[in-house]
Amino acid sequence: MVGRGVGEGCVRGRRRARPVAGDRPRRHRPRDPRQRRRAAPRGPRPLPATRRRLGSRRVTQELWWYTARASGLVAWVVVTASVVWGLLLSARTLRPSRAAWALDLHRYLGVLAIVLTALHVVAIAFDEWIGFDWDDLLVPYASAWRPAAVVWGIIAMYLLVAVEVTSLMIRWISRALWHAIHLLGFVVFGAVTAHGLMAGTDADEPVMVAFALGAVGLVGFLLVLRVSQAARRRITSETRPAAA
Repeated sequence: MVGRGVGEGCVRGRRRARPVAGDRPRRHRPRDPRQRRRAAPRGPRPLPATRRRLGSRRVTQELWWYTARASGLVAWVVVTASVVWGLLLSARTLRPSRAAWALDLHRYLGVLAIVLTALHVVAIAFDEWIGFDWDDLLVPYASAWRPAAVVWGIIAMYLLVAVEVTSLMIRWISRALWHAIHLLGFVVFGAVTAHGLMAGTDADEPVMVAFALGAVGLVGFLLVLRVSQAARRRITSETRPAAA
């Protein structure tokens, strides 16, 4: 009849008409426990975007920190090696056939020291955790953090640049001026050593203390040897004309 739906108006005792396929409620088949589950993908889950940004920023800051420390320590070693090598050259302890090679090595060590010093300064400037501005790194006593220690580093940087620039301009300046400025290399070594011991976070480590004592002792010994050698030569040159 019109207006009745499926299953309405049936006589008792008779079977209801089967519902249309579209009107039947959907039943889910029970899951077979023997069915193998799909294995979950192994490996670490991807981090959220915020955590990824924070993690990458932390890695970047640590990278700048380790770069600053490593470049500063290696620059200290290179400056020490350059001063020691220069003393050996001036004392003429090497053979004449190797003098040119030794002089080139001395110049290379000086340039390498400037590169490492520049890397040290840039790494400190980009490290946000330390909080140094360019004024703190280039202007003496502009830093409020251990100003004396920072000043030693600034003095060493400027004197190192002066020594290397005059060495490159040796053809255009007098030898007396070059020699006077070149002697400032000993001041550079002393300033770098003071800066490393006063500003370094690991300056109290036994390895650092042993290196500082060994470097100062070696440079001091070679310097005394060089001065005594120059004094003997001067005395010899003054006594020869009198004997003649």
